[in-house]
Order: sequence, then C-alpha cells, then structure tokens
Amino acid sequence: MNEINVDVQGFPPAKNEAKSLFAKNHKYADRVITLLRQVKQEIDHSTWCRNKKRRLELKLLLSDTVLGSPPLDATNILGGIADVLQADRACNTDSSHLDDMKTESPYKNDHQIKEIQYPVKCADEPYYRIRVWVLTEEG
Repeated sequence: MNEINVDVQGFPPAKNEAKSLFAKNHKYADRVITLLRQVKQEIDHSTWCRNKKRRLELKLLLSDTVLGSPPLDATNILGGIADVLQADRACNTDSSHLDDMKTESPYKNDHQIKEIQYPVKCADEPYYRIRVWVLTEEG
C-alpha cells in the first residue's frame, strides 16, 4: 500500500508556541492524541511501510464551519501535522501520556514531504482528512 488516509473530527494540532506538541500540558495535546490514535488504527490495518527514503506527498483537507476561516494559519497547521506524523521526535519531552501511540508515524522525518496540498472547505462540523502517499522510492 502506498498511501494512508485518516479522517479526524475537530481541528488538527497546530504549532503555536515554543512548547513541544508532544508535551502533556500543551494546549493541543488532546488533538495530538486523537490524530495519533487514528494514524495507529490506519497503520495497523494496512501494509504501509515507513521508509526513510520515500519521497511523500501530504494532502490536508480542512473543513470548518466558516469557509476559509481555519482557527490558525496554514503554516502552523501544516507544521503541526507534519511534526506529529514523523517518527523523529524530540526526546527531551515527557510523552508518557501518549502510551502505545508514541511510536506511531507514517514517515521517519517530515523532510520526506516534497509536495503539499491544503484545500479548505465549509462543513457542518470541523474535521480534517489527511492523505499521505508515496511519490517515489529512492534507492
């Protein structure tokens, strides 16, 4: 399988302060946990293989109740998602609250992301859809 798809209710985790998104007391810690649970479920039920030599594309479809008005700007949202989904994480942050989700990630490092799509649409409830797929495998 060369892609994973994850649908999550609510808003995504976003970078908005110096504190790590993986810190227990980060204001978006619940969003990180929700996203990691969905990713774990998708990876557990797929043949996705994390490979540090894959060139990837990330598509984030963000749906909000007010068209074009996500809660934060695109770079904070995309940066937050890219960080949460990578295996390379800061080791100086207590992430014990993540339990078995600490190691769930579709890619080793967000440097692997070479293309990004970020459509925003209006919906009755906020949610987001993440699609990560392989552009190429490198030798």
